[in-house]
Amino acid sequence: MKKIYILIIIFCALFMFSGCEKIVRGRIELEKTGFIRAAGFDKSEKNDDNVKLTFALKGKSSGGDAKQPASSGFSIITEEGKTLFDTNRKVRTFVSKNIFWGHLFFILIGEDAAKDDIVKYLDFVTRNQDIRLTSHVIIVKGTTAEDAINKIRTKDITITETLSSLVHNSGELSVASELELGDIIQMLDCEYACAYIPYIELNNKIKEEEEKEGKEVLEPSLLGYAIFKDEKLIGYINGGTARGANWVNNKGETGTTIVEDSKGKEICLEIISIKSKTTPEMKDDKINIKIEINMTSDIVEYEGREDIFKEKILKDIEKQQAEIIKKEVQSAIKYAKENEVDFLGIGDAVYHKYPIEWEKKYKDKWPSMLKNVPISVDVKTKINRTHNITQPTAMKEGNKK
Repeated sequence: MKKIYILIIIFCALFMFSGCEKIVRGRIELEKTGFIRAAGFDKSEKNDDNVKLTFALKGKSSGGDAKQPASSGFSIITEEGKTLFDTNRKVRTFVSKNIFWGHLFFILIGEDAAKDDIVKYLDFVTRNQDIRLTSHVIIVKGTTAEDAINKIRTKDITITETLSSLVHNSGELSVASELELGDIIQMLDCEYACAYIPYIELNNKIKEEEEKEGKEVLEPSLLGYAIFKDEKLIGYINGGTARGANWVNNKGETGTTIVEDSKGKEICLEIISIKSKTTPEMKDDKINIKIEINMTSDIVEYEGREDIFKEKILKDIEKQQAEIIKKEVQSAIKYAKENEVDFLGIGDAVYHKYPIEWEKKYKDKWPSMLKNVPISVDVKTKINRTHNITQPTAMKEGNKK
């Protein structure tokens, strides 16, 4: 009996540890998996009804429309189809790896696709259970997403690393912000607001290490927001207008402003914190909007020799800075009114404070009514520090006042 028991145990062990490939369905070997980190969606140039999908995979592809850069270990896969899901299925027929979307971090959308209908290109990623809502959506201005994926690449730095740095540093100038897929879905679902999505522009700069190979490599710049109306791209805001939108939406982190002393010498201020509040007021059955902004900043650089660190002069500096911020906010408001697009959250503020009036008077006509709504801007600034310097560098005794 002892020998029988031993044989049974051995038989069971052989059965249990013989492999689980057929027992665990859907299992995919790691080395056979192609992880997509950045994908580009475009409108087909050959057929207006088709869409184009582009992404890079580590290693060589086995066929299809795949380009293998000589200086890289990546293959760029491009395929077209009626829909993105249909196109994705086509890719699986010629790529040797199992495509996995769960690690998607960047979704690039070409300008023509954004002008066509952005929902058409985002529906696939919002329904895909593998794709996380924390993925970043970026519009490519002036060209296609395919062009961006092909050219934003070097020997050692992938497009994902490049875009990650851009997004991470977006708060340095506050002309853009980190908006995730979930945030953009909420904007598109809102009846009275429009979507605004960060955009990049490719600069015509050839990197030195690529010149010998004759390959054009472009540097992307994150410059501002692409503005959408009825799910279609209508234009872009950048510079002070984009910063003004961030100030109103509480998405601005930091930045610099340049003011002048009494002799016209420049003083550089670094914004440390900035908070805003949008307050609707109903009077005589008319709505008025007040935007209040409170900010603090430091003096980080001064090219003059005057003693500017006096209360009266500091107040003048604060006044100049407040005027700059106010103009940036007014520029964003002007764009919103002229184009009848509410990317500043004004309708949301009215809706939450006056829900009954909103349903009766504003809901069906917003944001076309926005152009006639009075909006005032009040900016308060405060200089906190001068970085331990109480007098300017090289200030002469005779200049002290």
